Amino acid sequence: MRISVWGVLALILILAAPLTQVQAGGVVGNGTPASCTQEALQSRLNSGGLVTFNCGSNPHTINITSPRIISATTTIDGNGRITLNGSNQSIILKINSNVPLLTVQNLRFINAKNTDSNTQINGGAISAYYKSNLTVINSTFENNVTDSPYVDANRNLDFGGGAIYLHTGLLIVRNSTFKNNRSIDGAGGAIHTLHSNVDITDSTFENNQATGYGGAFYNDGVLSATGSVIFRRNSFIGNTGNGQGGAAFVYLYARYPNSTITIDSSRFINNRLGLDEVNHSFGGGLRLGSGTVLVKDSVFSGNSAVLQGGAIWSGESGAITLDNVTISGNRVTDPSNSYGGGIKVSNSRGFTIKNSTIVYNSAGEVGGGLFDGPATLRNTIIAFNTAANGNNSRQNCSQPYVNGGGNLQSSRLGTNDPLCTAGITLGNPQLGPLTRNNGGFTETHALLPGSPGVDLGDNRYCSAADQRGVLRPFDGNGDGIARCDSGAYELVSFGANTAAGSAPYVNAFNTQSPTLTWSRVTTAASYVLEIDNNSDFSSVNFRYENIAPPSFRVPDALPISVWHWRVRAKNSDGSLGGWSMADSFVVHTS
Repeated sequence: MRISVWGVLALILILAAPLTQVQAGGVVGNGTPASCTQEALQSRLNSGGLVTFNCGSNPHTINITSPRIISATTTIDGNGRITLNGSNQSIILKINSNVPLLTVQNLRFINAKNTDSNTQINGGAISAYYKSNLTVINSTFENNVTDSPYVDANRNLDFGGGAIYLHTGLLIVRNSTFKNNRSIDGAGGAIHTLHSNVDITDSTFENNQATGYGGAFYNDGVLSATGSVIFRRNSFIGNTGNGQGGAAFVYLYARYPNSTITIDSSRFINNRLGLDEVNHSFGGGLRLGSGTVLVKDSVFSGNSAVLQGGAIWSGESGAITLDNVTISGNRVTDPSNSYGGGIKVSNSRGFTIKNSTIVYNSAGEVGGGLFDGPATLRNTIIAFNTAANGNNSRQNCSQPYVNGGGNLQSSRLGTNDPLCTAGITLGNPQLGPLTRNNGGFTETHALLPGSPGVDLGDNRYCSAADQRGVLRPFDGNGDGIARCDSGAYELVSFGANTAAGSAPYVNAFNTQSPTLTWSRVTTAASYVLEIDNNSDFSSVNFRYENIAPPSFRVPDALPISVWHWRVRAKNSDGSLGGWSMADSFVVHTS
């Protein structure tokens, strides 16, 4: 069921607002740009309600030189035409304590700056100090800044949020962009939340910066014992921080063991973490704390920290599960004192890593892929990780972990390079490049036909689908038994032909113009063939009509990928038979 933005907004208002009638805020402006001023905006905000704009036929920017105050439940809708400009001198919106809900939608917030002399250096564009709730829909935050005059490693984490700050409330963000926001001498380059529940979906964080923790996002505790922080289908790209969490610092308290962190279908790409004042650099992509944590269907690539956890660093008492996660090409950079190019496990309850791919990560000392423990590995590939210690010591893993079955490791580099688990399968997993295979939201490494990871997994620990959403398990080696593959990618091509008459024959090709063969229909005059990169054929990429024999060389050069195909018979009178069962083939490099 598809729910409109207005439906989501109505639900939020019902849940969050008191059972009193909300007064209409009214319209800012009378149809001319000159009528849309910060004073006119404040006059409509005073009583709360729905605030819209009538500023003429063109997009309009309202310059804000002092904060606009929110003191009642309010919705501000810019209709995609209004920019609020903090003029490099002011917070744009300041939410008083105990406001049930501010909703901003279809707005741009730019050039805000918070240098509050009363030490409330929190939130450049929107600052909500205590027990208020904020919903952001389809909005952009760019070049907003908090700049604290206080430099204290133990204190400045309380400041920050270049775009947004929220204290003891609920933050909901949908379909929004945060770009080039900064927290100077603070935490959370774009967003800073304290003792708050957070739900961010379908949003992008790019090139945000904090001189403290959390280059894009910082969270310190949730609202209650069952509070949560949720990320779904978000991209964190090129953010930078210092100390902990190059993209995101997500910290829950041990006193709330039932609080949760869920990171689903999200991308952490090329985020970077430097050293802070106490020489910490932990978690180039993500720093996790306590609570129950699930990271699924996500990718971490190109992230870096100086010391520990190029992609992920975990601490305290979190119970952390990674399921269908690709961790590729991350690194820790100190040449003699860096550990865990992919993951650094520093928490007492450890990791469960299943159906995941941890490859091509690097460390300066040991544990190119995984460092410290405890951890249990299930249906996971750990391969081609390196540690530049000079004696091939502990390249993929710093120590043996618990073997939960179905794991694959690249060959050891000598006696100093231990197995990642007892009894693990050794071999070259034969991976394709990191890319969005088959239209998935997050990048994966495809397993190529012939990989020892195909059908290696233990079905007891298979997720229902792989990182891309392709159903598991699949009989990838054609032996008649469907087993899931090791790693985050399920290969849906056969190593042998299917039974005659049941479906198109399925192959893997190292040519981009493969020849496809199928079972003959005796009454057919010709055939129709379709090729799509979606299994439901919702956007057919290639269609061929009037094919004479039950064999066809594709005239187009197909991109390297997994492809789905089907055929149907066509009689001499033009009538069509039903589609065959759909099957797949892979185009790969030789």
